[in-house]
Amino acid sequence: MAHQLSITGSFMTNRATMREMLAFAHGHSIAPRVELMPMSQVNGAIQRLRENKARYRIVLVNDPDDAGTATERPA
Repeated sequence: MAHQLSITGSFMTNRATMREMLAFAHGHSIAPRVELMPMSQVNGAIQRLRENKARYRIVLVNDPDDAGTATERPA
């Protein structure tokens, strides 16, 4: 796609099963591990992905107070 953008989805299950899975995860305190980076460092995030240096998933956040830091935390 133009500008290296992509949209992804999943056909693995139906809505009811997905809700059951999310309820199970919530009930057992299961959360994804993500690396948060400020939107101002989007180019650095892309570079980390290209170099296979990203741990888990990188999530860009709009928080100017976090500029210059990368943190791992459950979502």
